[in-house]
Amino acid sequence: MAFEKISTTIEKSLKRNQIRDVVKISLPANELNKVGVRDAINAKYDAEIIGNNLFIKFDGGESSSNSKFVQSAKTRLVHRN
Repeated sequence: MAFEKISTTIEKSLKRNQIRDVVKISLPANELNKVGVRDAINAKYDAEIIGNNLFIKFDGGESSSNSKFVQSAKTRLVHRN
């Protein structure tokens, strides 16, 4: 699973769980242990990674992880138009 696919999985989960304070996303441990994947996830989402679970604080744009998600979504919309 490439980082792009993991990122898509994370973004879909965040969109489905916007009313939660913390979103837990389980991913295959073997994918999270690949070189650079954890760093890429932290750079984009500022997630806590425990085992094969990601925990992302989702608080209406106030946290850095949610702000990064919102910025990522805005960037995608700009590039599509």
